[in-house]
Amino acid sequence: MTPGHPAKGGTGRAGLGFRIKSVIALFLLLLTFVSGLSYLSLRQMTDQLGLFSAQALPALAATVELTTLLEDVVQNAERLMNSDSQAARRIAFDATTASITLTEHLMESGSPIANANDIRAILGVLSTTTQDLNTLMQDKIDTSDAVASIRQALISWSSIDLIGSGMSTDDAKSMAWLETARVAVMRSTGLTTGSNARVLRRETANLHRDLAALATGLNTLPDAIRPKAAKILSDLNARLTAPDQLIQQLNAYSQHDLRSKAVARQMRVLAQELLRETESQANSDSIFAETTTQRLATNAERQITILILSVIFAAVVAIFSILYIDRQILKRLFALKDAVNERAAGSNVAIPLDGNDEVSEIAHAVRFFVTEIDHRQDSLLKSAVQFKNVIRLSPQAMCIASEGEVFFYNDALASAW
Repeated sequence: MTPGHPAKGGTGRAGLGFRIKSVIALFLLLLTFVSGLSYLSLRQMTDQLGLFSAQALPALAATVELTTLLEDVVQNAERLMNSDSQAARRIAFDATTASITLTEHLMESGSPIANANDIRAILGVLSTTTQDLNTLMQDKIDTSDAVASIRQALISWSSIDLIGSGMSTDDAKSMAWLETARVAVMRSTGLTTGSNARVLRRETANLHRDLAALATGLNTLPDAIRPKAAKILSDLNARLTAPDQLIQQLNAYSQHDLRSKAVARQMRVLAQELLRETESQANSDSIFAETTTQRLATNAERQITILILSVIFAAVVAIFSILYIDRQILKRLFALKDAVNERAAGSNVAIPLDGNDEVSEIAHAVRFFVTEIDHRQDSLLKSAVQFKNVIRLSPQAMCIASEGEVFFYNDALASAW
């Protein structure tokens, strides 16, 4: 260090300005890192939510809608199977057809439904089956109405033409023949659409036997009542065995009932297959949605953890930076200020020169100026003492006064005074 000149610290090293700039740059880098990480996290979350909204939610909504429509199809098909009047059949058929049409429109709308081709094929078969069942149910209900009408007509005929025939009941053979006719009528009116096929076959055979017995017993009747009995037998035979009468209508109803039940079973199988398909799809969509949701939650937790760690790291760096600035800059500057104040007050405290940076350069400059001021003050004092001695020893009387107050006078003035 050159005497009388301030020393220059931090030459060729990372000075205080560089370190402060480094701290600021580190803060900027941390801020940029945390901001970028937050942006990437939000972007990733947005992309995943967009993927979830574009895939899982539409598929799940379409599956739920498809399941609802298929449940309507099943319910309306059950109503069609169980309809007992033409009005109920038409309403159930229209509702079933409408439900199938809505389901087909959903399948054609491009909704993300897996196994769509299989479901379309099953819907096509189900639509055809519904048409067949509707035709069978129409014939079945018509046949049931015809059977009820024939039975009612047969009961009315029995009370008017058979019981009120006027045939003599005095003859035992006539009474037996009438009893056989009444039994045949009672047997026939006991047959309903609720009778199963086995009962129908058995009772039909019994009716044919009764008719044969009546035809055989006709020749044993008295000649007077034989024509009337023949007319009764002819009417009864026509009401029971004619193509559009009771036995044929019951047989037709039995066939329609068996065929409609078979078609109904086929519809139930198709509907159950559709429900299984949609249930499987719903389970797959639910699993996919649950997996996606869990992945989103896991990513969110991981990103939050990274952000928290980044903030903690930034806070630690900030604390160490504040401590560094406080100890390496502020504390030394305050010490330098206190030393300068004490030197200005007349104390001989030393100027702190520790460190090798801009603060130490300032301290060296301050010490240089303080030293120069001390040297100049000493020179002024010496000059003042010399000047005072010259004046004091001068033979010329001298006095320094102001407004009647004497500040200085020399020996010559004192002697003269």
